[in-house]
Amino acid sequence: MRVYLDANTLFSACLPNSRLAVFVRLLKHKGECLYSNYALNEAAKNLGRKFPVQLPELAGLTSGMSEVPDHAGLSGVEIRAKDEPIISAAIAAGATHLLTGDKRDFGPFFGKTIQGVKIVTAAMLASELDEAGLLD
Repeated sequence: MRVYLDANTLFSACLPNSRLAVFVRLLKHKGECLYSNYALNEAAKNLGRKFPVQLPELAGLTSGMSEVPDHAGLSGVEIRAKDEPIISAAIAAGATHLLTGDKRDFGPFFGKTIQGVKIVTAAMLASELDEAGLLD
């Protein structure tokens, strides 16, 4: 399992007492977690603006993850320009899943597979892992 974490996921996992951070640590042990520079920079920008004290958490979170190259124009779906590099990086990296909490932009794609990448929320992925017996 190769899970690409979008900026929304990286941001949310850095917040105090984040249950998502616990889930991401679990994902690191169950498979490979991926992110791109584009996603990292977006998460850092938003953390810096809203919760600057949490910025050091981002480095800790991404430690042990694989940074993949930025890409654009690969998805073939209509999505906001700011989100196209996210899905394209996941596709180019051969991710199995794109983990996001961005309901506004990715909501129409939740549970769908686009060019080999299944778009999921943390709850959807946890359910999938549980069904596969990987949460034991």
